Amino acid sequence: MKRVLPVLLALFLGSSAYAQAPGGNAVAPTPANAGQSVPVAVPDSGSNAPSAGSAEPGSGSATNGNNQATSGSAGTGSGSAATSNAPAPAAAKGPQPKAWYDVLADKPMVRTPADLVKLEATFKAAKAKHVLLYDIMTERSEITTRLQRELSMLPGLFGTLEKGTPANPAVSEASVHYFSKIVAGVPLKRPEWFFDVRQEGEGIVDVSTHLVDLVQWEAFPNKAVDRSDVTMLKARRWATPLTLTQFSQLTGASAFPAYLKRDVRNGVLHVFSNGEMTYRVKGVVAHVSVTWVYEAPEGSGDTHFSVMRGTKARLVIRQGAAQDYQPALYIERNPSVPAQKFDAAVLAALMTLQERFSGIGVRREGDVWAVTIPGSYDVGHEAHFAEVTNRFLDYLRGGEMPEWEVPNMLTKYATIMKAYTMSGGH
Repeated sequence: MKRVLPVLLALFLGSSAYAQAPGGNAVAPTPANAGQSVPVAVPDSGSNAPSAGSAEPGSGSATNGNNQATSGSAGTGSGSAATSNAPAPAAAKGPQPKAWYDVLADKPMVRTPADLVKLEATFKAAKAKHVLLYDIMTERSEITTRLQRELSMLPGLFGTLEKGTPANPAVSEASVHYFSKIVAGVPLKRPEWFFDVRQEGEGIVDVSTHLVDLVQWEAFPNKAVDRSDVTMLKARRWATPLTLTQFSQLTGASAFPAYLKRDVRNGVLHVFSNGEMTYRVKGVVAHVSVTWVYEAPEGSGDTHFSVMRGTKARLVIRQGAAQDYQPALYIERNPSVPAQKFDAAVLAALMTLQERFSGIGVRREGDVWAVTIPGSYDVGHEAHFAEVTNRFLDYLRGGEMPEWEVPNMLTKYATIMKAYTMSGGH
């Protein structure tokens, strides 16, 4: 049944977003409140009509109290949020009813084990109140990742996903990021709190959210994964050192703020932005790694590496110098499969892909097939935020999400918390 409710697109980088909390006022995260839950409820006006500062479900836009479109950004993410310029209503005596909002929130929704408990309660409340809570997983929209997932679902080419071992995982996701980078032609300035892992979240918690999500989404497509399916095998964290000069170049600040002093040793800031974990999920061994470095080599940028090992083929995404730092997908033959049979399977898989992805091709590079992707599919990372928003709005129109989404979000964050605890996080 379709609902007529306000939609709040909450993009809270580095903070947990919850569907309701006492007080009823939306609060943006700041260094002062970043360690607290962020309430996103408003007093109920008693009307079934959308309130000022809300958007009709499915409209894809938000308005302020003057019915003007609004937009905003937080940290390194971007997006829109419903706001209002209307004066606050006079406070009434006695208990106040609260409206419940559908929430689209940036990652991570959990930074500590205590946050996970809150998130569990929030999902239960959201279900009872018939509202949706969803996090922004933009990496699912990246074209090489989408094609990797599609090819892994073709048994004639891929076979079945291997179980793997800790030394040779069946699924690996690794990314390298840089604090200093050029965005839209200018050096990116980061807020000082970005380097406080107590506010931003450690590396094993923050960017790892995307990678753990990809493991579940690709290895077990359209299936629910329970936290009991996950066994953490090993996890570790390590810091990236930043001198005051580097910190100043990144933020414009002339000194480390007081809340970072505990992480400064001998004049160098140590940011626990790196982490890796190896775990078993539904019997499959997976490995996730996130690394942050101060500055990228000239001409390079953030990189992503991914591999899925099947009984017939390996599907590998590389993004190094050989790929001009652009993600590229390769299909590699398992030695147990005859070359001629493998080539035929690749061409058959291509025909299947082209039914949904027009213009996709393959090119032989030695013993490997490279997937060729038209430039029209390279829409850029920022466009992926819009794609996730559209997916969320589709869920709103239907009144529900796929049944596996909520359990998999909870399992994703539970997995990360297991790694965070094992690694000795703050």
